[in-house]
Amino acid sequence: MELIVASFPKKYRADEVMLELLKAEEELLINLEDAVVVTENTGGKVRVKPYFDLIAESRGKKSEFLGTFIQNLFKADTQTALAKIGLDRAFCDQVKMSIPANSSAIFILNHNKFGRW
Repeated sequence: MELIVASFPKKYRADEVMLELLKAEEELLINLEDAVVVTENTGGKVRVKPYFDLIAESRGKKSEFLGTFIQNLFKADTQTALAKIGLDRAFCDQVKMSIPANSSAIFILNHNKFGRW
């Protein structure tokens, strides 16, 4: 399993990228099971928009990983929760710093058994 995080300086750019990924999925170019778009406004309000396959049999653990990561990314002291999913606070701090106010990010879990897309 591979976590891909891409941040963008514009608030809605991650939504635009997600739309392109969904189009690529329709053309059978990629297989998205779990992805999340995160935006943060100037007031610090964070919005999380999950994109996942509701009927995927293997969804359980993978979605738990992405949900735990996103939820704890914006909390101050979550070392125990992060350790459970194999991440350290330093990595999360680095990711959070890449999402300043009025920006966006997309988080994708790539669990393609044939490698990267």
